[in-house]
Amino acid sequence: MKKIKKYCVDEEQTIKDAISVIQNNLSRCVVVLNSKKKVVGVFSEGDVLRAILNDIDVHAPLKKVIKPSFFYLKEKNIEEAYKFVKKHGITLIPLVDTDFKLKDVFTIFDIMKHMSYAKGK
Repeated sequence: MKKIKKYCVDEEQTIKDAISVIQNNLSRCVVVLNSKKKVVGVFSEGDVLRAILNDIDVHAPLKKVIKPSFFYLKEKNIEEAYKFVKKHGITLIPLVDTDFKLKDVFTIFDIMKHMSYAKGK
């Protein structure tokens, strides 16, 4: 099982912190958690670019720029994850429980691996 911690940042962390995590996890985005460890959003490289274009300081906390709408799944379903990726071009999908606590993540790499395996059958 992958370590989901490498895909997460706290909403109190800065945009710059998120950039560092994004660079290390290779998924082009991060899952943003609040102090109760609930998922409050996903912050992407596109969000970084929009923040810079809007002259938002990279030292601003994520909670000031995170948008409350994001794609997620409540059940581990790789086919549904694939549909999100195909339709919306996203690269990281949080898997949450009914309280929006993070259980796992689907990365683009998970989906590509699954699709390669499915084709090989």
